[in-house]
Parts: sequence; structure tokens; C-alpha cells
Amino acid sequence: MPTLALPVLIAFAIVMRILRERGRSAQAKNPENYAKGERLRPLLMTLLDPAVGIIFVGPVLWNLMSRSAFHFVAAIIGALLAIPIAYARAKVMYVRAEPALKMIVLRRSAAEYGLLAILVILRSGENSIGAIHSGVATLALTALIALGVVETVARAYFIAQKYQRETAIVTDQGQ
Repeated sequence: MPTLALPVLIAFAIVMRILRERGRSAQAKNPENYAKGERLRPLLMTLLDPAVGIIFVGPVLWNLMSRSAFHFVAAIIGALLAIPIAYARAKVMYVRAEPALKMIVLRRSAAEYGLLAILVILRSGENSIGAIHSGVATLALTALIALGVVETVARAYFIAQKYQRETAIVTDQGQ
């Protein structure tokens, strides 16, 4: 891990913890507004989620992608697989915007857990494939890492897009 990476990771963890506590605190003030399995989360937290993958896994992905055109294509395939998974997860997770709080309500459901399980299975292949240095294995590793990074970024994008659409409608109706 680079010298600067640990302090950045610690600062990031502190910011995420503060944001998570803001969501919990706001939800605790009006628990009747949230169904079982729903949680209030600052939109900023969702937007910052991909940063860890990009900062810490991105360089590994870039290194793998730079090995050959085949590795680059494998990363593209992983990214393309990630987008529908991210879209499905965002669609299942997102409940509504809370624009006054700049927060969103997210749901944990069986479908979301199922999609998350698929993602975990695909990502867990990274570790076992990483120990192998064969060409096919590094291609698979490249695709899986790209899938993980792009899924997080795309999911944050889809959730932010829903938030923006929903808050634009509220703003338009309020005028």
C-alpha cells in the first residue's frame, strides 16, 4: 500500500462513519416514516462509495489492463457485465429521496441480497484467480476487478440519477 494510501483510507473511513451516523440520527427522529428494512442514507455517502474502489483497486486494474489488448477487452467485458447488475441493484435498493435532508431512503430486500450475492461470488473469484499467473486467469481477474469497480460507480450514478429526477419533480411541483 502506498505511503499516502493509509491516511487517505483512515480519513475516508472517518467521513463515511460520520455520514452514516447522520443518516441513523435523522432516521431515529422519525422512525415511523421508514418501513422495516429501509434506511436513511446521505446521498454524499452513496457518491463517495466508489472512491475506495477507484483509489485502491483502480491502480491494480490499470496495471492488468495495460498488459495486453486482451486484458483491456476483458476489463471492458467486466464493465459491461457490471452495468446491468448496478442498474438492477439501484432499482431494487432506491425507495425515495429526502431532499430537505439531502438523503435517500434505501431498502435491503431479498432481491437486493440476491444481486449482492451474485456480485460477491463474482468478486470472490478475484482472490483465487489472483494467485494463478496464467494468461486466462489474469484475464478473468481483470474482468472481475473491472466488474467490481464499475458496478460501484454505476450503482452510485443510477441512484444519484433517480434522486435528481425525483427532486426535480418535487421542485417543479412546488413552483
